[in-house]
Amino acid sequence: MVHVAWAGSPFSLSYAVSSLFSGPLSDRFGRKQAMFTGLLMLTISTFAVPIFNNSSWVIALRTIQGFAAAE
Repeated sequence: MVHVAWAGSPFSLSYAVSSLFSGPLSDRFGRKQAMFTGLLMLTISTFAVPIFNNSSWVIALRTIQGFAAAE
């Protein structure tokens, strides 16, 4: 049960950290490209989360989701 609680924290932390960098990245590469890349990463990681039963993979994928959601 403790492992399930760990799935939310990496998302929140990676979302907060990557929000600091999403503005400069979108200025550098273009807003449309940054949003498309973030949406693509978010879609792939969202569909990959239920495939894995290992909590380490779920935590890693939730971290990727946090980074992608901030774009």
